[in-house]
Amino acid sequence: MMISHWFTLISLTFLVGAWGLAWQLRQMAQNTPSIVLLAELVLSSRQRLMWGAFGLLALSVWWLPSRLLWGSLDTRWVWLFLLIGLALAMWRRADWGLGVLGLLLFLQSALSRAAFLADWVVPTLTDFFHLLLAAIWLGGVAYLALAIAPIVLRDAAHLPALNAILRRFSPIATFCVLGLGLTGIIHAALFISDFNMLITSAYGQTLLGKLGLFAVLVAFGAWHQQVIMPKLRQKLHKLGNTVQHLRWSLLAESATSVLLLLMVALMKAMSLKL
Repeated sequence: MMISHWFTLISLTFLVGAWGLAWQLRQMAQNTPSIVLLAELVLSSRQRLMWGAFGLLALSVWWLPSRLLWGSLDTRWVWLFLLIGLALAMWRRADWGLGVLGLLLFLQSALSRAAFLADWVVPTLTDFFHLLLAAIWLGGVAYLALAIAPIVLRDAAHLPALNAILRRFSPIATFCVLGLGLTGIIHAALFISDFNMLITSAYGQTLLGKLGLFAVLVAFGAWHQQVIMPKLRQKLHKLGNTVQHLRWSLLAESATSVLLLLMVALMKAMSLKL
């Protein structure tokens, strides 16, 4: 069950972040001429990544718990309905795919321990917004590393467009980090009653591991904003190296986020036993 949660979180995180950033690219292309060509190249090459994540999602959800917070409804039928809707959205590239992804992400929260508390509404919504913010941030980072940076590496003429994308994504990532901190504190308080439990319980120790990985991710983001982005704005002859460093850093950040999602999956499995 834990592995299914992990793979589901990985695939949903990438799909939400990639879809959201792709939507941002389309909006930017309408108003920023320098980004039109890069947006066309990125959007035309994203399909293999998106369908790969969709395939992982479709394979992993079958082994998730079938009990839903509203009773005995078998969630596999809900998953099937939403997966068909997402496949149609990917095929037609419709913007309503973001709504389907939101429902898929909410279903993860509806299967969490928070959804089975007596007062489940606020805890479940807090869990959902926590997952949503993480997906927008971490999935967007992965999309930058896997779909956008490689194109810029092949053709440095797209560098102004990359700078525009980073300027657009940076405040969104900062907002997500702040929101994750707030919702994380609220959600952790539901299951960690005192500091001693944070140190001695398996759930608390896993939470500490998650917080350590979160700090590493924040450090990556700060390095990108304070070191990499200023270099990209300069007219230097080694900008290709800077873009390559950015891509490797984004890939390292994505790998760290995969480990963080493993901690989240472990915590979900543990919380169901509390």
